[in-house]
Amino acid sequence: MKSGWLFFLLLCLVPLPVFARDYQEVVSKIDNDFFKIDTKSILIRTENCFEEAQSEQVVLSMNGRSGEMKFSSTEIVCPVAAVYRSSGYRVGNYQVEITRDQENWYKISDQDIYILTDSCLIYATEQEALLSVSTVGKRGGGSLHLDREGCKVIGLYSPLEL
Repeated sequence: MKSGWLFFLLLCLVPLPVFARDYQEVVSKIDNDFFKIDTKSILIRTENCFEEAQSEQVVLSMNGRSGEMKFSSTEIVCPVAAVYRSSGYRVGNYQVEITRDQENWYKISDQDIYILTDSCLIYATEQEALLSVSTVGKRGGGSLHLDREGCKVIGLYSPLEL
């Protein structure tokens, strides 16, 4: 019986290999630290990536929700904080609680859904807002209203694990 426990303990202590996956994609920068895969409704959020890219070839190396993105033309490597896919609401108005995560990027509280806006200056920390979705489909375009301020919503996104 002791040998069984010893074997189990050794299995737990032995490091298992971590598998990363590489993707060849073409991206364009759409905002600070945000890139969009040109042919898909997928956003890549980086950490302090100053590379200005318009239809640039990259190698995206992911392990779960994080990884790195290497630009083929410059060999610059940027850390990837997360990758997001389109995730929509049905057309309509929704009372949501939002928090500004960074410029033009808001998280809906208690949900794993983020709102990408255009030139939005609303600073919010767990505040009630009205999300008006006017586009049918997953992109979820529309508007976001808080304290008599309104912003154009470009899309709704949820984290993607690769």
